[in-house]
Amino acid sequence: SSGINAEYGATKKDFILNSLISNAIEQPEKITIYSTLVGLLNVKMFSTGGEFLMLVLEKLSSLIDDAEWRNVQLLLRFLADLVNCNVVMGSSLLTLFTTFISTASVPGVKPSMRDFLLYSVLQCLPWIGLHFHDSKDDPEFDRLLDMLEMKIEQREKDYMPAIRVWSSDNPLPQIEYMDSLWLQIKNMRNNNWADNWIVRPYLGFESKLESSLQHPLPQFELPPDLEHTQFPLPYVVFRIFDTQDVPNRPEVPKLPRFNSIDRFLVEDAIMNVIDSRNLTKKECAESLLRIMGRSSMPLNYMLVEVLFGGLLELPMPRYPELFYGSILIQLCQLMADHLPQVLAQAVAYVYERLDSMNTVLVDRFGSWFAYFLSNFKYHWTWSEWEECIKLNKSDPNHPKPKFLKEVFLKLLWLTFYEKLTDVIPEEFSTLLPPKPGFNHKFAEPAPDNSLLNMQTKCGKALIESIKNKEGVEMMVASLDPLPDGSIDGRDMDSQFPEAKLEVVIQTILRVGCKSISHLSVSLNRFRDLLIKVMPNQDAKVCCLRITFLFFETNHQLMCIMIEKSLNFQLIE
Repeated sequence: SSGINAEYGATKKDFILNSLISNAIEQPEKITIYSTLVGLLNVKMFSTGGEFLMLVLEKLSSLIDDAEWRNVQLLLRFLADLVNCNVVMGSSLLTLFTTFISTASVPGVKPSMRDFLLYSVLQCLPWIGLHFHDSKDDPEFDRLLDMLEMKIEQREKDYMPAIRVWSSDNPLPQIEYMDSLWLQIKNMRNNNWADNWIVRPYLGFESKLESSLQHPLPQFELPPDLEHTQFPLPYVVFRIFDTQDVPNRPEVPKLPRFNSIDRFLVEDAIMNVIDSRNLTKKECAESLLRIMGRSSMPLNYMLVEVLFGGLLELPMPRYPELFYGSILIQLCQLMADHLPQVLAQAVAYVYERLDSMNTVLVDRFGSWFAYFLSNFKYHWTWSEWEECIKLNKSDPNHPKPKFLKEVFLKLLWLTFYEKLTDVIPEEFSTLLPPKPGFNHKFAEPAPDNSLLNMQTKCGKALIESIKNKEGVEMMVASLDPLPDGSIDGRDMDSQFPEAKLEVVIQTILRVGCKSISHLSVSLNRFRDLLIKVMPNQDAKVCCLRITFLFFETNHQLMCIMIEKSLNFQLIE
């Protein structure tokens, strides 16, 4: 670091300093390494250390303006660790933290902004708590902790019922993210700010770093218009594993309790990898694998818990559901000796708590499970779920058999019905969906002089019109023998040609039911015809009813038909 100007020249100094900032944000697992480098740089060139801090604060302002909230928190953590490396004065960092807490305390501040500001300070404390515990700034630090505790306890959390995974706290409590971290911080404080995760390379250069001077941070003010910015939503910290869930064997390390700071630090490290590498599942999985190799804690349990927590986050997961499914598959392949068993254990725990699980999440969990099974040849210990067979007879609406029925139904999106019946044990056949098919109303001959007979004839005429590639007007003309009102003569405020609509929908679905691509082409090709026979909202509702009856045993094509209809603006 002493030769930075001589070797690269002053013109490249800003580039090097900015690279240090970018790397600290993009590789948060190495924040303490970069802070140590800056500390050694500050020992040799004090003025450069001051310039670096100005660049950090400029970057912090830029990140806040761009609403890059996760990066804001990581940069604050970097600043906090610079206190450990004797670059930043501890008192000035406390002043910066107080600015965040004071802004969060302004009357009328919106809850999401208040929570973000408080959490931004809170998540830095594991890195800096030990420094203040041993320094002369300890009284000011204690006052800051008291301020944080007061603000955290004053928060109203009316949203908790809407973001809980389960309605019951048995066997593990569901704790809101801020309360969870504060509980872990208090336990860390009682343990003299000790942890088993953070790597602190600056301790190896303690004698050198102590010889340097410190910089006060310039006054920093938050932008006045933050009230109009979108902040992260609150969430519940997902918990399914506790200490007793890990095998009690000498070679298996102990799992920290849910209120241990080590639990937060590991989960935070896992989320940092996911946040920075989620676009490439292979790179993401390999990076997570590297985390697994650096600790004596049972990280496979924490990894599964974090990924399940992301998948089951309310109201929406942070990343697409497919990401969590694909990364778990990739990890199972890379860690075949360690992860599949833990994943099976997690699935069993979730299954046992289905009766108290949020209904939306039961459906989301079922979609993931079907996708997972389809990638592992549908192998599962089905015998452990045989209770579903008895429950289905005594109480068909019980969550467990209903869940399994949904899983089998979703599997039909991923395989053939014959394959499904081959791989699922025969005793579960009562839970399998019916074989996919179509209910074509006009396929069979109808009695003479009946409306159904007229519809059947008009349907054949419409098919001929389609084969002859006639225009929309000619197609509509082939339906002229049918009445224009409702089929059963109901007195409706908005009349539409229900009999004609039924023939058109049934015919188009019959033409397109061979495959997903056929269905999409049919809807696109006959869009103008559909618009012609669906003049109002009642007709669109009738279209959905006819679609449901046609695809009653083919859930996949029914959903695709509705989605395509929305995309083509046929229904609203």
